[in-house]
Amino acid sequence: MPQPALTEMLMRHGVSRPVAESLSADYPERIPTAVRLVEEKVASGWKARSLSASLVDAVKEPAKWGYAAPQKDVKPPTKKTQAPVPDETPPDLKTVVESLAKVKLGRQLSPMAQDALEALTEEQFQTVKQALMKPKSEALPLLQALLSAPL
Repeated sequence: MPQPALTEMLMRHGVSRPVAESLSADYPERIPTAVRLVEEKVASGWKARSLSASLVDAVKEPAKWGYAAPQKDVKPPTKKTQAPVPDETPPDLKTVVESLAKVKLGRQLSPMAQDALEALTEEQFQTVKQALMKPKSEALPLLQALLSAPL
């Protein structure tokens, strides 16, 4: 939740409202120190290209500006609840073979090849699957031979 006093402090130095609100919500403990450091540098003659950008940088990168960021109260991590694992039934062999063929071809099988797939037995599906596990240059000629149909 942005802290209005800190947001106003940043805005007085040229930081836009959305950025000031974000910084005051994310790093409220750093803002007073960062503002003081930037003001001291400016008072000593330092000329920033952009005062607001320098201030944002000082808030976000305390080590770069030579101060240690105050530690926030560290809360112990909350226990994350695991998402329920859906019942994963393995896809049927026909779906696996169709997917492998589509990946190897870069498109769907031809209607003739799909009809030939429909007529395969479980054992023939296993053979086709093994053929499709080979490199593309071997898999496609084997698939065409096994299906006896254009791919």
